Amino acid sequence: MSPPATSPFHLHVSNQLESLAAALAEEMRTRPGDALTAERIVVPHPVLGRWLALELAERLGIAAHLKIELPAEFAWSLMRSVVELPKEQPFSPGALRWRVFDALASWDGDDDLARYLADADERKRFALSDRLAHVYDRCLLYRPGWIQAWQDGETPHWQGQVWRELAASATGRHWVDAVDAFERTVRTKPSQVPVQRELFNQNTREIKKAKTTSSRTNLKERVSFFGVDSLSPSYLSMLRAAGVERDIHLFQLSPCREFWADTRSRRELPANAEPDPYLSEGNELLAAWGRTARDMQALLADDLGVGAPEETYSEPAATTRLARVQRDILELRLAEETIEPQVPKDDSVQIHVCHSATREAEVLHDRLLGLFDVHHDIQPADVLVLTPNMDEYAPAIEAVFDSVGAIPFNIGRLRRRDGAAVRAFLDLLALPGSRYPVSFVMAPLRASSVAARFNIRETDLPEIRGWIANAGIHWGIGEHDVPSSSRHTWQHGLNRLLLGYALAGSADWFGDIASCDLDRFGNDGPDRYERLGHFARYAELAFGLGAIAEESLTPTEWAQRLREAVLRPFFASEHSMPEVAREADTVARLIEDLEEEWRIAGIDGAIPFPVVREALYELGAASTRAVARLADGVTVAPLGAGQVFPAKVVCTVGMNDRAFPRHQAPPSFDIVAADSRRPGDRDLRDEDRLAFLTALLSARHSFLVTYTGRELREDSDIPPSVVVSELVDYLERRFSDDKVVLDHPLQPFNRKYFEIADDPTPASHSSETLFSYFDPMALAAAAVRDPAASTVAEQRLHGALTPPERIENELELAQLIRFAAHPAKHFAQTRLGLRLEIEDEDPATDEEPLELGYLEQWQLKDGLFDMRRGELDEAAAEWLVRARGLLPPGNLGATEHRRGAVQVATLRQALVPYAGNQDAPPTIVDIDVQGIRVTGEVAGFLSSPPSLLWWRIGRIREKDRIEVWLRLLALTCATGMRITAHVVGVTNAAQEETFAGPEPGDAARMLGHWIDAWRDGTSAPLPLFPKTSWTWAETQDENKTWSAWAGGNWPESQDEYLRLLCPLGPEANGFQNLADTLLGPLSQSRA
Repeated sequence: MSPPATSPFHLHVSNQLESLAAALAEEMRTRPGDALTAERIVVPHPVLGRWLALELAERLGIAAHLKIELPAEFAWSLMRSVVELPKEQPFSPGALRWRVFDALASWDGDDDLARYLADADERKRFALSDRLAHVYDRCLLYRPGWIQAWQDGETPHWQGQVWRELAASATGRHWVDAVDAFERTVRTKPSQVPVQRELFNQNTREIKKAKTTSSRTNLKERVSFFGVDSLSPSYLSMLRAAGVERDIHLFQLSPCREFWADTRSRRELPANAEPDPYLSEGNELLAAWGRTARDMQALLADDLGVGAPEETYSEPAATTRLARVQRDILELRLAEETIEPQVPKDDSVQIHVCHSATREAEVLHDRLLGLFDVHHDIQPADVLVLTPNMDEYAPAIEAVFDSVGAIPFNIGRLRRRDGAAVRAFLDLLALPGSRYPVSFVMAPLRASSVAARFNIRETDLPEIRGWIANAGIHWGIGEHDVPSSSRHTWQHGLNRLLLGYALAGSADWFGDIASCDLDRFGNDGPDRYERLGHFARYAELAFGLGAIAEESLTPTEWAQRLREAVLRPFFASEHSMPEVAREADTVARLIEDLEEEWRIAGIDGAIPFPVVREALYELGAASTRAVARLADGVTVAPLGAGQVFPAKVVCTVGMNDRAFPRHQAPPSFDIVAADSRRPGDRDLRDEDRLAFLTALLSARHSFLVTYTGRELREDSDIPPSVVVSELVDYLERRFSDDKVVLDHPLQPFNRKYFEIADDPTPASHSSETLFSYFDPMALAAAAVRDPAASTVAEQRLHGALTPPERIENELELAQLIRFAAHPAKHFAQTRLGLRLEIEDEDPATDEEPLELGYLEQWQLKDGLFDMRRGELDEAAAEWLVRARGLLPPGNLGATEHRRGAVQVATLRQALVPYAGNQDAPPTIVDIDVQGIRVTGEVAGFLSSPPSLLWWRIGRIREKDRIEVWLRLLALTCATGMRITAHVVGVTNAAQEETFAGPEPGDAARMLGHWIDAWRDGTSAPLPLFPKTSWTWAETQDENKTWSAWAGGNWPESQDEYLRLLCPLGPEANGFQNLADTLLGPLSQSRA
C-alpha cells in the first residue's frame, strides 16, 4: 500500500539492501527527473554510497549525474538554498572548538570551570574546548530546546553561560536557528518551483503554468535517503519542512516484516517486575541488536507521519544455517520456536577463536581459500571483511595476505596520518620542545618526499644510522640542552663526523673534538661526504624548528609559518616523480584544512604552538572519506553504521570484548549524557549492534566471525564481544549444538591443521574442521611431528647436500679461520642462506649509556690500548675516550675507565717481552695445500728466534687457540721454520699460553686435514664445536665433554645454529674422531 497522494514522504522497506537498491533504480527509471538536475541521494557513509552507485549502474546500465551526499551536507546545502547561510557550518565541532577556546581564555567565574583553568595551561584549555564543542553539537541536534532557553537567558550552569557568550558573538546561524528559519521561510513563502528548474522550460508562459498545483506535483525534486538508520528529531523537523516542495523517499533496511515495534531485549525489560503484556522479546538477535532501527521506524511514523511502506521483503531461499537464522529474524521467531537439531553443519556460519590479530588474519586467509575451493562461484570480489579496529587489524591482514599473494584485497586509507608524508610532518612538529632523541630526528626521513628533498636515498639510511651510533649521538642539540655532558649531543657528534672525514684518519682529534672515522661504516665511495653533507643540512633545519616551540601567532601567521618553516624546507612538493609530489601535497592540504577551520571559526587571537600542534595531530588522526576500491578483490572496511553492504561472504574480525560495541565514557560536564534518554537520542553501542546485525543480514552465502579469545602466554579464555556471545548462545539453542565455535592452536604450523586428507570437499572444509593452505607451515608441522621425516626441510637441515658445482681452488686464510670458529654457522650462511642472529635494526639509540655491555667494554679497552700505545698519558686517554662517547657520563664513566685502564696496563705489561713481535710487519702467506692455494697475511711473526705473537683484550677462548693454530700452521708451511706461538690475554690478571709448532712437513699434513674439513663442511654441518671439541681433545672425558656442551652459564648447546643443525652435540657421528684429528695436535703442542 502506498502513502497518501498528498504525503511527500515515501517509505520503502526491505530486509535486503539489494532490494532497496532495485526499488530506487525502478523509481529513477519510471519517474525520471530533470535531465539537467542531479539525482540527490543521501547515504550514511561514503562506503555505502560507492556500493549503491555500482548497484544502480548495473541495474540501469549507467549511473550518471548522481549527487551522493551525507545527511549533514544535504541538510545544510538544502537550507542554504532558502535561508541565507554560510557555505560551511560555523558551529560545527571543528570550528566551534576554536571559538570556545577563545571564550574560555577570559573566563573569570567562580565555578568548577574557573578552577580547572586556573593554571593557564593552553593545552588543557584546548582539550576542554574540543570536548565541550562536541557536547554543544549534541545539544544542537538532540536538545534544541536547551539551546533556545540558554539564548533566552536561562543559564542554570556554566555550560549554558558559555554557550550564551558564543551565540552572542557569533556572526552566522547555528543548526537550531537555521532549522527554525528554514521552517518559517518554507511555511510562509508562496509555493513555487525552484528558479533553477524554471530556466530550462520552454518559455515564460509554460513557467507560469508550472506554478499551478496541477502540474507542480510532477516537477517536484526527488531526494532519496538510502540506508540512513539514525536521524535526530531536529533533522526530521527539517525534513518535514523540506517535504513541502520535494518528494522524499526513505529506503530503510527493516530486518523483520512482522510488527516488531513492541519488542524489547532482555536488558531493556525490567528485572523482577510484572511482565508487560504489550512487550515481548520477539527474536533474540533482533531485540538485542535492532534497537536503533526500531526507534528510527517509530520516529518516522510519529514525526513525519509516513504512510504504509512499500515492502519488498525477500525470504532467504537457501537451507543453510545462515539462511535459517536470517529467516528467523525476518519472521520474528524465537530460537526455541524453531529448534532443528538435525540441521547439518556447514560453512555458512563460522566463529573462530584465535590468540592474536595476526592469527586471526591467518585463519581468515585459510578460510577464504577454503570457500573459494569448495564454492567456485565465490570470487575475492564477493568478500567483505569488516573490523571495529582498523588500526590493529588492517596491518595484520595486509601482512598476511601480501606474504602469500593468493588473494587480492583492498584497504582504504582511513586516517591521514597513515600517509608517509603526513606522518613525517607530524614527526617534525614533535621535535620543537623535545629532547631531540635520535629516533625523533630520523623518523621523518622514512617519508620519500622528505628524503628526496635532501637527496637522501632509502639505502643511505642504514649507513647514516651507523654514523650516528659510531659518533655516540643520543639526544640533545648541543651543550645548552645537556650542560652536564655534551658528548652525546647532535652538534658534538656531527662535528666529529665532519672532522673524521676531513682528517681521513691522519689524527685522532683536533682542538677539543675527537674525530669519528667514516671508513669503518658504510660504503667507501666518493659520494660519502656528499651524503654526510645532505644529512647535516637536514639536521640543521630540523634543529631550527625548535624556535617555534615558544611562538604564539595568529591563525593567518601560523598558516604562513607552517608553510615556510616546515612544508617548503622539508618536502619535495615539485619533485620529478609524481608520487613524491602527491605525497607532499597531502601535507599542504592538512595545513589548508586547519586554516579553513580557523577561517570558519572567525578567530584572530594568538594561538600558542602546542595548541596548533595538538590540532594538527587530531586532524591527522581523523578519518578520511577515502574508501577501498570495490569489485577489485576482498574489501576491508571498518565495521560501523553505513559501512556494510551485501556480499556473498561477510567476515567480521577483531570482535573482541573491549573493542565492540564501542564504549566511550562521557566527561562529567556532558549534560546530554547525564540527561534521561529521549526518542531519537544517539547511542554508539546500539549503532554498533545494528551494524553487526546488518552484517549478518548482508551475508548471502557465509558469515565468518573471528576474535582473540585465548591469552598468548597462559592460553586462558578471553571473552568475546557481547554480540558474539549472544550469537553463539542463539546458535546453540537454535540448532541444539554446543560446538558452534572453533578454537585454533597458537601456531599456524600445528599438526592439527594438516591431518585432514587433501580433499577440497564441504566435509573437509566445514566450520568445525581445522585446515591450512600454507605449504611452508605444512613442512614445519611435519618436522615437529617427526624429526626423522625425510622431507625437503629435513634433508636441508640434517642431511648432506650435494657438493657445490665448483669449489674454488683458492682459499683465504681468514676464511678458513672463520669456518673453523663455527663450522655449522658457516654451512648455514654459505649453503642454506640462513642468518639466525638477531640484529638490531637501528644501532643508534635515544639513551646515552649508563653502563657498558660486553661489546662496549671491549671497544673501550681496545681504544685505550691504542691510545696508550701512542704514548698518551692516562688523563689524556680518558679525555679522548670520553670525547669519542665511549664512556657513560660523570663518575660512572670514570669507574668504567679505571677498570678498563687497569686491564690494559696489565696486558701491556705482559706484552713487554714481545715488543719485537708487536713491531714486526705482517708476513705474507701464499702456499699450496692439497691443490688449494691458501693466501693471507700473519701479523706478529718474528723470524729470529722464530716466534708468533697473538693477543686479545679478554680471556683466551677455545676459538682463539684454533685461530692461532691455523696461523701457526700456515706460517710454518710458508717459512719452512718450526715456530713457537705465544698467546696473551687478560682478565683480572694476565694470561699466557705457549704452543710449540710442528715440523714443516707435519704442519702441511695437519693443515691438509683442516682443508679436508672445510671441503666437507660445504656439504653438511660438521660436528666440530670449539668449546666442546677442545674439552674432549684435552681430557678424553665424556662427562667433562657433556658438561662443556650443556652445563655452565653459557652452554655451547644453546647456540642458535647448533640447536638447529647439530642438536645431538657430542653424540653426533664423527664428533670424537674430528676433535682428535683437528684439535688433538693443538692440545698436545701446548706447553
